[in-house]
Amino acid sequence: MWVDWMISISRLPMLWTVVCFCLAGVLSSPHIAVAQKQAEEIQREQKLRDEALNTLDTLGDLLKSRVEQLAAIEELTNELKATKEEAIKKTVEEKIKAENANLVKLDKQISALTTAVTEEEANGDQNQKFNLQAELESLVQAFVKMMKDATENARQIESLRRSLITAEKQQELALRAVERLKFCCQWKTTSFRSPRH
Repeated sequence: MWVDWMISISRLPMLWTVVCFCLAGVLSSPHIAVAQKQAEEIQREQKLRDEALNTLDTLGDLLKSRVEQLAAIEELTNELKATKEEAIKKTVEEKIKAENANLVKLDKQISALTTAVTEEEANGDQNQKFNLQAELESLVQAFVKMMKDATENARQIESLRRSLITAEKQQELALRAVERLKFCCQWKTTSFRSPRH
C-alpha cells in the first residue's frame, strides 16, 4: 500500500520531492512554502498548456471546415458557370449564399478564438458616445505629464544652479561684511591706542 502510494506520487516530480523531504523532516516551513509555490506554478503552466492545446485543436478544426467551405463554394461557382438553366442557377446561387454565410460564421469563430474577443465585445464600445474633448484632454494631460517627467532633471539642475548663484552672492556679501567689520575693528583699535596729548 505504502509503495503503491509512493509510485503514484512519483509521477509528479516536484510533489514527490516535497513529500520525500517532508517525510524526512528536512524541510522547514519556508522551504515547504517555496515548494508549494513551485508545485502551483507547475500546475498553472500545465493548465495553460492544456488550454493552448485545446485552442489549437479547435482552431485546426475550424480552419479545416473553412477550407471545406471554400472548396464547396468554388465547386458551386463552377457549377453555376456551367449551368444554362435559370431554375438551376437560382438554386445554385442560394446554395452559394448559404455557404458564404457559413463561411462568415466560421471566420467570426476563428477571429474570436485567435483574438479572444468576440465581435459583440469589439463592437460594444461603438455604442458609447465618443467625447472628443475628454479624449483630447486625457491625451494632453498624459503628454504634459510625460514632458514634465522628462524635464524633471533639467528643472532640478536649473533650480540648484539658481540656488548656487544665490548662495555665492550671499557668501560674497558676507565676506564683504566681514572685511568691513575687520576694517572697523582695526580702525577702532588703532584709534584707541594712539596717544592723546
